[in-house]
Amino acid sequence: MMEILPILGKYKVFCDESCHFEYDNADVMVLGAIACPEESVEGIVRKIKSLRYQYNYKAELKWPKLHGKQLDFYKALIDLFLEADVLRFKAIVADKKSLAFGQFNKSSYEDFYCTMFYYAVRDFLRQEGHYKLYFGYSDRQSRDRVNKLLAVLPHPSDGEINAYIIRSHESQLMQLCALLVGALSYRNRLDIAHESQVKNELLSYLELKLRDSLAGGTPLEGQKWAVFRFPSEGAVC
Repeated sequence: MMEILPILGKYKVFCDESCHFEYDNADVMVLGAIACPEESVEGIVRKIKSLRYQYNYKAELKWPKLHGKQLDFYKALIDLFLEADVLRFKAIVADKKSLAFGQFNKSSYEDFYCTMFYYAVRDFLRQEGHYKLYFGYSDRQSRDRVNKLLAVLPHPSDGEINAYIIRSHESQLMQLCALLVGALSYRNRLDIAHESQVKNELLSYLELKLRDSLAGGTPLEGQKWAVFRFPSEGAVC
């Protein structure tokens, strides 16, 4: 398992998803999460709000609505994430077209979705600690999905896990997670034309900073940025 967070303490984990509906015609599904010690969240939020003020960015941050004139703001957010030692990111890129999900878990697409999110957040959780998981509201089934996920996640023997469903505009870190998840989804989708100049430039910047391609996975060792592809040959999430 990844050495990704200190052992003791309180943590907040902000989760986001892209192309996660069964019949949305996307060939991949991306589920990701940003983890941060609870005591550090306020400081990170202040820095994001400061960048918003600096670049006069007032709207909710959404990957589909990136604007070319705000490219420097998006780059500044990536820099903030990469330079903040307290932030960790993990995501699952699942191939929806080639994977017979029913054969994988002998159940429904909703169960497959839950299993993939399990792998996305599992390594943030330890036997000791208090965790608050935040999920964005997407539809009426949001609470049912979260409850199903909570039922299978490893619960701390000395601590607790609580989950909350919020509107994404309420959380700066949720929006930052959405930016990273959106970048991964856009980079890995083969069913769309990659014609957005601002998105392509931002992807190039993120890959330059990471010194790696967003089209591949990462090693299992603990690190700031972890991406796993499913299915993958000879690898376990």
